[in-house]
Amino acid sequence: MTEGLAPAKEYHRNLPQRLRTYLHEARGITDAVIDLFLLGWNGSRITIPVFDRRGEFALFKLAKDPDDNTDSPKAGAARNDEVEQLKHSIAIEDVRPLSFGYVDVLG
Repeated sequence: MTEGLAPAKEYHRNLPQRLRTYLHEARGITDAVIDLFLLGWNGSRITIPVFDRRGEFALFKLAKDPDDNTDSPKAGAARNDEVEQLKHSIAIEDVRPLSFGYVDVLG
């Protein structure tokens, strides 16, 4: 099992129905894609695990909760240890902003 697979599965199990509905209706992402790519929820961000060419966990792409009205970045990327730190902090400056919406690519 790769290092990020256990957290990815946990986050996937924690994906609230309201976010699944958002992914369906606003992003056009089906349950099959949500389940295949283990889209999840870490308590503050939608998580998208990314694996390298060898199939090893590389990092999580992070998407902002659609109900989050703060000025925090819309999306970012973090290794699992950084995701755990972000869950327990108010500041989101450790998240590296992306130049495009990764969730959009899945839809």
